[in-house]
Amino acid sequence: CPSLWCTISELCTNLANDILTCDEWDSHEIHSAYAHMIPLSCFLANNVPFAPAESLQVDVPVNIHGKANCYVDDIGSICLNLHNNIEQCRQAVPLAIDLMGRPLDSGYSLPPDDLLVVKKLLDEGQLAECKTFTGWLI
Repeated sequence: CPSLWCTISELCTNLANDILTCDEWDSHEIHSAYAHMIPLSCFLANNVPFAPAESLQVDVPVNIHGKANCYVDDIGSICLNLHNNIEQCRQAVPLAIDLMGRPLDSGYSLPPDDLLVVKKLLDEGQLAECKTFTGWLI
């Protein structure tokens, strides 16, 4: 049910944004169990020239760490290619989803179902300089 999943996806997105702003987080040490499956980032060729940017229609707050946003069951991340931002952005959402799906009690006897859908991660989880997200080319 999309309306029920929205509650979970928005919480995962908020958690991913908190993880992204945590300066102590090392994505090589603390990561999703599926970190090895996250597609590598895709960049435009070096010979593609920069184009003049269009004027913004809204004010966008400056965020050097990156940002995740969601729409129903789609969570997308965006970041500047600075420091370790790309790797952090690749890892934050899957980690947040894993954390949300953890058992609340260590004595829980049944293994929980994964919240992260591996097929969707493989199909849509790649960071890219140009990407269609919920029908918008960004």
